[in-house]
Amino acid sequence: MARAGAALPRKRREFYEALIQELAAFGRQQFLLRSSSETGGTLGEHIAAAERVRPGVVKRRPKDTPPEATAFLWSWYMDISSARICSVGMGALIYHPIQFSEILAWCGLHDIRLEPWQLRAIRLLDAAHVAGLMRSATEVTREELSGD
Repeated sequence: MARAGAALPRKRREFYEALIQELAAFGRQQFLLRSSSETGGTLGEHIAAAERVRPGVVKRRPKDTPPEATAFLWSWYMDISSARICSVGMGALIYHPIQFSEILAWCGLHDIRLEPWQLRAIRLLDAAHVAGLMRSATEVTREELSGD
């Protein structure tokens, strides 16, 4: 016999996973827009310039703001990310993932206790950010940019 509320933990996990995935999709798009172009500037700057020259050329504009329910996590992540460690190897800049110790230190400074789902969201954003930093804008596809 199923007890009342037995499905709640699963539904809660699904709810938080949907929030995480929505924020991660926004983050991937933002990081792609910030990727550098071989001709100078970022992909986002090129899109804005194309729109100024030929209004309506951009059929589906990228979102400017994070999902409302997770906007605070986006803000937290951008703050944590500002302390990212980079190094130079073989003539190229290497971006390192944010270490758990850095996240813990940030939480301590701001008196914040992350929930497990929030930590997972920050880690997914960081993985997308590092991947975006390592790509050039010429590698970005229309599907990635539109979020399809």
